[in-house]
Amino acid sequence: PAPLCQAHRRPTQHHHPFLIIGLRPAGHFSCVCGSIMSEKTVLCFGDSNTWGQVPGSQDRYPYGVRWPGRLQALLGEEYRVVEDGLSGRTTLHDDVTGPADGAYSCNGRPQLNTALHAHKPLHAVVLFLGVNDLKQPGVSPGRVAYANQILVQDIRRAAVGKDGQPPRIVLVAPVAVVETPTNLAWGFGGTAGPSREVPAALQQTAAAVGVGCFDLSQQAVASPLDGVHIDANGHAALASGIAGILKTPA
Repeated sequence: PAPLCQAHRRPTQHHHPFLIIGLRPAGHFSCVCGSIMSEKTVLCFGDSNTWGQVPGSQDRYPYGVRWPGRLQALLGEEYRVVEDGLSGRTTLHDDVTGPADGAYSCNGRPQLNTALHAHKPLHAVVLFLGVNDLKQPGVSPGRVAYANQILVQDIRRAAVGKDGQPPRIVLVAPVAVVETPTNLAWGFGGTAGPSREVPAALQQTAAAVGVGCFDLSQQAVASPLDGVHIDANGHAALASGIAGILKTPA
C-alpha cells in the first residue's frame, strides 16, 4: 500500500502539482493524499560484497540481487537506499595488494566522508568493511574492529543526519574467508583464521559504542567459488537482516 503522511491516514482526492505531471522532488516521496514527504536515506558503504561481485568472476549481480537493491525493496518507498561499494576497499588502509593496482584508492575513510556529505541528510549508514583489512601486515581482528570504531566516530562528527544529528549506524560482521587459489592470488593468504574472529570483535565494539551490528556469518558463508564473496542467498540474508534492524526503533 502507498505510504501515508502524518496528517492523512486514508486516501483523499487532493493532488499535488508534482503528482499531476508525474514528478516528485529528489529525496521525497508522495502520500496518497498528494503531499510530498522526505525520504529516509540509507547509505550502504562497503567493499566488493556491497558492489555485488559475482563469486568466481568479475561480473556484478543485477541491482535487484545485490543486497542494497533487495534492501530498497524490503524497506519500500519511504526509504532511499544508496549503494557505495568498491572492490578492495578497506576501513582506513591503503591496500597495496588490492585489485586497484594503483588505478584508485582503496582507503575507505576519506571516501566515506565524501559519501556522507554527498547524500546527507542520512537516516542511517550501514558499514560493511573489514575483510580486506586482514590482508595488511599486522592487522588483527581487534584492529579491524577498532578501525570500524574510528569510522563510527567520523560519521558521528560529520553530523549528517536530520537537523545535524548523527544518523543511525549499523556494522556488518562479514562471513569468514575460505582460502582458495583465487583469493590467494588476491592476497588473502593467512586470513581465514583471523576472519572467523572478526564478528565477535565487531559485536563487542558495536555494543561499546552504541551502534547496531548484524552478524552475516550466522546467516551465510563465502562462496566456494572464490572463498570471499557471498552468493545471491547471502545478499538476500543480509538485506533481510538490515531491514529488520532499521524497521526496529533505535
